[in-house]
Amino acid sequence: MTDKQQFQMLEDFANDSSVAKGGHIQVTVSEYSTRFEPKDGHAWFKHEDSKFLDEILTGANHFMYWLRREGYEIKKSKKAKAN
Repeated sequence: MTDKQQFQMLEDFANDSSVAKGGHIQVTVSEYSTRFEPKDGHAWFKHEDSKFLDEILTGANHFMYWLRREGYEIKKSKKAKAN
């Protein structure tokens, strides 16, 4: 898995979370930053929701780097639902 694939997986993970969906937050993850923006025509979102999402993403990112460093392969199952 490349860094770009990892960032895309983190972005998908965050945007699929109930916090992002219920809080109307669009998350964009890149190698340089993580951006939180209101979505669906909303003008704002709760700061605590974006802070919680940021903490979840930090942990997931560290875990994914550890998996890669230890030689684990991160991949999507062929049986998994395709987007």
